[in-house]
Amino acid sequence: MNKIWNRRFPLKLSFMGLAAAVVITFGAYCQSAPEQSKKDQMAALVRAYVETGQFQGSVTALVNNDLIFDQAYGKANIEAGLANTPDTRFYAASITKALTAVAVLQLVEAEKLALDAPIGQFFPALTSDMGETVTVRHLLMHTSGVMRDHTERLGGKENPTTADLMQVLNEAPLNFEPGTSGSYSNTGYHLLALILQRVSGHPFAGLIQEKILTPAGMTNSSIGQLDEQVGLYAAGYKSDDILTPKRTAKDDYDRPMLFGASGLFTTSRDLIAFTRALKGDSLLGLEMAEIMFTPRDGRSTGQVMGWEIIHKDDQLGTLMLATGAADGFLSSLFWVKGSDTAVAVMANHSKLGRVGSQALSLNSLRIAIGAGPQLAAPATPLAIYLSHILAGEHEAAADYVKTLDWSKAPLANAAAIQAVGEPNGGVGESRRAWAPATADAGEEWIKLDFDAEKPVTAVRVQFTQIPESLTGVEFDGVKVEASPVHTVADNGAPVVEFRLSAPRTISSVKILLETKKVKGWPQIDAVSLIAEDGSVTWARDATSSTSAFRSSGVSLHDYPSKAVLRKLAERLRESGKKAEADKVENAMK
Repeated sequence: MNKIWNRRFPLKLSFMGLAAAVVITFGAYCQSAPEQSKKDQMAALVRAYVETGQFQGSVTALVNNDLIFDQAYGKANIEAGLANTPDTRFYAASITKALTAVAVLQLVEAEKLALDAPIGQFFPALTSDMGETVTVRHLLMHTSGVMRDHTERLGGKENPTTADLMQVLNEAPLNFEPGTSGSYSNTGYHLLALILQRVSGHPFAGLIQEKILTPAGMTNSSIGQLDEQVGLYAAGYKSDDILTPKRTAKDDYDRPMLFGASGLFTTSRDLIAFTRALKGDSLLGLEMAEIMFTPRDGRSTGQVMGWEIIHKDDQLGTLMLATGAADGFLSSLFWVKGSDTAVAVMANHSKLGRVGSQALSLNSLRIAIGAGPQLAAPATPLAIYLSHILAGEHEAAADYVKTLDWSKAPLANAAAIQAVGEPNGGVGESRRAWAPATADAGEEWIKLDFDAEKPVTAVRVQFTQIPESLTGVEFDGVKVEASPVHTVADNGAPVVEFRLSAPRTISSVKILLETKKVKGWPQIDAVSLIAEDGSVTWARDATSSTSAFRSSGVSLHDYPSKAVLRKLAERLRESGKKAEADKVENAMK
């Protein structure tokens, strides 16, 4: 099950802070640089990632309708010794949403579907609060309030049906009133694919082929794999211990119950062809395209239909971004809207990571528009530290650690520490809230420690989702018999509050969960103590029975903290590298 968790958050790459970076780095750009110079710059940029062990895949760049760069690196299939080529097909994951959005708008343009039609028209089994209030437009804009991902809530059910999906949706309340907020939803785009099938009368894969892939000239693309020929499709890889490439199983990334949200296999060259088609009117008319690329609530940037606008100004224009990630695959597509300038990066090894993918894509685009690269290939702190340790260079390893700026350490996804301090995980699945290692292991717990001197009258547990899994609470090691009160935080997150019959001091709170009680992944964002005078104390430390962080792999870009090094040693042992694991553990003593 930990493999499922590892792929859930990355399905949509998080480019938080990228808009700010774009404003800084693209403030003054020039497209007059010679095309050969751009090609050489891009080759040097990608080579830096390849030589530091961060990238295998393909990169394609279009500048003023001139394909200035179209190269592939590394292996498409390590076991067979087959190299990636510009024609190798990669799994594009959530970039599929951009195609799904176009297909929906084509039906709207043909007056066969209304954007503001309630989805209950197509799914009569849905309860009224969802079927009557959520519209097609809400699904396209990620403003529906529908859950992020339904696949785990379906459990281990073989060959789940649409009826099974309807049952799961009816059992899960909306995260917010449709249209009042935004929250990324794979489930929403799967529902759109089902709507496409019902309205058009054609299977989703065939519809996308006929209406988008063929007219766009995407000759090396398909929904799902059409041929088992070794080497035609890149195999996906990850390295949980940063040393051992491990091939990911197709079922771990290509999930049939998420078609519409994902499912596209394509090349970086074909993604560029897609932007060319969008620029013209071969896929959508200008009026419908404008609807597709308009953010909600009068904003200039943010989520649009199938894409995200990350920057907009009079000089550069509108910078569009579509991303995708799954076990063993990372992809990104930048496009200056309405132009013939775009960059596509596709990788078939997750070692590139969010940090590397963001930097490589952003710098490739800078070169394409003539601004030149600014950010170097990101450092690989854990790989550098490990190389010293394995070589017996402990003093050099210690000296290297002292040079690191720990404020820039990557986020510990869903670790127990994410429940410390004030809530910041939002609603629904979140990297910034604690989650157990699996969704259905049974009994789990998280223990929070506090520095509280005042008597407490209430304890509040803020979840991001599935508070129903809570079965009990212990204060300072003693189980409390108290009836929880379920409320909602200002941001819509579910809260469970325990109100004490008499004030008392508390130094630790242990939250008990039964994860088999409700399908899905319970997540706790923060726990607070409420004093008599209303003051709030947040947890200062946390430990847990398990965590998604501890069960996942390590990254080249991780910093060598004790928690990361412990996890690295565990992953090395699992890979059969006992000697290397021993060296890491000895270095921690």
